[in-house]
Amino acid sequence: MGVKILLKNTLNIFKKKKIQLLAIGIIIGLSSFLYTMMFYTLDSLKSPFEKFVLDYNQEDFSVEIIDGITEGDIKSLSKEDKDLINSILAYSLGDIKRENESLYNKIIRNRIDEFESEYNEFQLEERNYKTVNYERESKGNKVTFVKDGENINRSYIEKGNKPSNDNEIAITQIYAKKNNLELGDKIDINNKSYTITGYVLFPDITLPVNGKDFIIDNSRITVALITNNEYENIKGKESIYFSGIVKNKSSENMENEKYKDNYNKVIRDFDKKVVNTFSKKERLDFVTNITSTKNQIRSGAIYEELKAGQQATIVLSAIISSIAVMIILILIYKVIKNEKTQIGLLKAIGYSKNEIILPYLIVLLLISFPMLILGYIGGMHASNPMKNFYLDFYLLPNASIQTNISVLLIAICFPIVIILGLSYIVIKKILSKKAVSLLKASEKEKISKLNKLCNKLFKDAKAQTKFKYSFIFNNTSKFVVFFIGIFLSSMLIIMSFMMIGFFEKMTTDYYNNVDYVYEGYVDFTKGLPKLKDNQEPFISIDSVKYKDKSINIKGLLAENKLHKLYNKKGADITEDLNNGVVINTSFSKIHNIKAGDIIELEVNDQILKRKVANVSKDYGTETIYWRLEDIAEVVTKGKSLGIGINENFFNSVYSKQKLDDEVYLSIINKNDIMEQSKLMQKFIEIAVYGMIGFAMFIAVLVLYMLTTLTIEDNYYNISLLKVMGYSKKEVNSMILKSYLIYAILSYFVSTYLTVIGFDYIIKYLGRMFGMVMPFEFHIWHLFAGLIIIIVIFIIGTYAAKRRINKVSIQEVLKAYRE
Repeated sequence: MGVKILLKNTLNIFKKKKIQLLAIGIIIGLSSFLYTMMFYTLDSLKSPFEKFVLDYNQEDFSVEIIDGITEGDIKSLSKEDKDLINSILAYSLGDIKRENESLYNKIIRNRIDEFESEYNEFQLEERNYKTVNYERESKGNKVTFVKDGENINRSYIEKGNKPSNDNEIAITQIYAKKNNLELGDKIDINNKSYTITGYVLFPDITLPVNGKDFIIDNSRITVALITNNEYENIKGKESIYFSGIVKNKSSENMENEKYKDNYNKVIRDFDKKVVNTFSKKERLDFVTNITSTKNQIRSGAIYEELKAGQQATIVLSAIISSIAVMIILILIYKVIKNEKTQIGLLKAIGYSKNEIILPYLIVLLLISFPMLILGYIGGMHASNPMKNFYLDFYLLPNASIQTNISVLLIAICFPIVIILGLSYIVIKKILSKKAVSLLKASEKEKISKLNKLCNKLFKDAKAQTKFKYSFIFNNTSKFVVFFIGIFLSSMLIIMSFMMIGFFEKMTTDYYNNVDYVYEGYVDFTKGLPKLKDNQEPFISIDSVKYKDKSINIKGLLAENKLHKLYNKKGADITEDLNNGVVINTSFSKIHNIKAGDIIELEVNDQILKRKVANVSKDYGTETIYWRLEDIAEVVTKGKSLGIGINENFFNSVYSKQKLDDEVYLSIINKNDIMEQSKLMQKFIEIAVYGMIGFAMFIAVLVLYMLTTLTIEDNYYNISLLKVMGYSKKEVNSMILKSYLIYAILSYFVSTYLTVIGFDYIIKYLGRMFGMVMPFEFHIWHLFAGLIIIIVIFIIGTYAAKRRINKVSIQEVLKAYRE
């Protein structure tokens, strides 16, 4: 009976704080929602993905090779083959393959044998793909034809069957879905019609990124599987590299503990024994770079996404939960202190501590449990759309979401245990005092150390100023919650600002600054083309070494009109090619190279030193721009082409007019790329506005709860200030402005740490994937963020301001009368 009365009384106390309790409940529910949604989303991707890459033998590493003939290749060939090489107008492996496939196969086989003899714990397999641009419904699309692996990187058919004849094709399910294509439908690619027989995935292409453009739009881009015969007949620029695995790796062997232990040991030592030593092996002069799968963006980005996503979810949920728990503890402490006289009476008449504590814990359970349940249910329902959102970008098997008892425990039970456990400790500590002490009408509050420090710092200031800046430190717990809330919000705001324009810098800015429309790659079986008006030659080489790493080289005419180079200030620096090489910003940041430095490059077995004349503002793949005449001399080693058409060698052409499909292996329309980039731009916009909205929501809730609780705690102090003659405006300033000052200080601290953190992320991504994300901090970000923080403060403290205005001067008289 006694407990029921106490519970009823406790409910009446908490009813007066409905809005504050609702705000706390929202924060609690939000933490449960985020954790549940992200855990189920990532788990539904992770488990099928791990099975997929194991069953279809995902490569452990890839070996990038020189796309041309090396001295080592020449030595391994017979005299007859050497003569044949010299007679072919070919400067890439693809050119040789088109002219003489048997000779090409000998070169590839020799290279694989050389590698496997140097590193006998591994086995290699040739990996090939061709990228073809085509139009579908008057829109530019791109298909990457991947030659199926024999043992490594085997294709996986999600639904349907593998192509069995030359007019059949398997495409990705997401591409088919977004283009309303079904199994059995026809798809036309560059004047040839294919029947769709299946939906395909490849274990080494989980993110459809290749080349210099970080564009992911699976409604316009797809990987595809065709028969090997049809693959060889497809006209397109071919990319060739080696896929590698630990010898005898298979899903069956990975179940053998002995093999698995050895496999893990070999992979652990991979960087030390292979990546750091291959450049010293003379027989491996054809290798430009070796990259482990997890450091390869097309296959490894998903590993980082799953790992970082889980970590970020746990951290963010923990921070939000911590804010809610601390506010609950502040609230419960305040309620107990206000009711301590009644509690003292209950203790005096014989109620035990646990009997008094129980009603408070029941009320807290009634508040938190429903919100945690709602958060869990909401997270479950949101996880499927979130999974589909991931599958809009990543090419992964689609599996249904399975409920997990551990998620239920962590999302619901764990927070309840923490809330009730800490609340029990706080209440019990107060109740540990004797009944006589609790029955005392008032008790002197302890001054916090921060308050003492603040008073020392402002000892010579006016009383009003001293009160304003020390007031917030009266309750250290409140200040900690306030600081964490503003810090988190500020961090999200600055992060979102730094994301603005990063995608444009990576992709679209580059294309906006060039005047060509078409980019064509020469088919050497047809000879070098005769250039027309508004066409300019250039050289593109992907296998130049810098510090044993493969770098992209572009040879441009210093006087060209179609591909100008610009520095960060927008000045034209194209003519600086006459004074050395120009590097792009990605190369500069990853390797810490600036204008005036000397870099050493390996091209076609030649070691060349070049001065960096300038740095261009474009990002994307690490690129070195070279004067066309100079790089042509290096590529051809000074030999005359002897075909009497052009003065200099080139392998690619920029053009304002459409190029002839018959003359070029591959033609890229920059307008198609710009169109394909719109999905990514939209995604970035949603992310930016979403982060700002979420940050404001959290900060407003925190400020509302803390400032209204502060007003309740200081009703009599506020009334006394009014009795002393301070106006409403002055009282508002003294009570609330301290929150604004420290909100701004918290904002500046958060901004500094966020910028430092992003700089680390940029360098980490550069080291891991060779890609620089242009997240940049500008001074306007600082002021825009500051304005948002002030707006948050105005919204969050509006209710508190109204309460201050309602406090009458009679309150202080009541206090003295009591």
